[in-house]
Amino acid sequence: MTASFKASYAGIRQLMNSLEMQKVMGKVAEEVMARAVSAAPVYEGPPKAGVVPGEYKAAFHVETHANGGIHHDRAEALVINDSPHSVLVELPDEFHVLRDAVDELKALP
Repeated sequence: MTASFKASYAGIRQLMNSLEMQKVMGKVAEEVMARAVSAAPVYEGPPKAGVVPGEYKAAFHVETHANGGIHHDRAEALVINDSPHSVLVELPDEFHVLRDAVDELKALP
C-alpha cells in the first residue's frame, strides 16, 4: 500500500490566510514586541527639545492581516515602532532592538 498526496493550492492559500494563522502570527509578533519593549533604551540625559523620554519604548504595536509576505499569499504580523526617531534608535551600532528581539526568539529550541 502506498500513500499519495495531491496538494490543493487553493486550500493551502486559504489555510495560510486564515484567522487562525493570523492569530498564531500575532502571538509570535507579540512575543517579539515584548522582548523589544524590555530592551528599548530610554533617554535619561538632560532635557532636549523634541526628546520625550520613553517615547520610543511606548510606540511599539503589532498589526496582523491576511495577504502578506512577498507574494501576498499568507497571514502576516508586523511589529511596528512609529516613534519619529525609531530609525535613529534601530540603525546605529549600539542598538538593534527589533533585530535582537527576533534573533532571541529564533534561538529558542
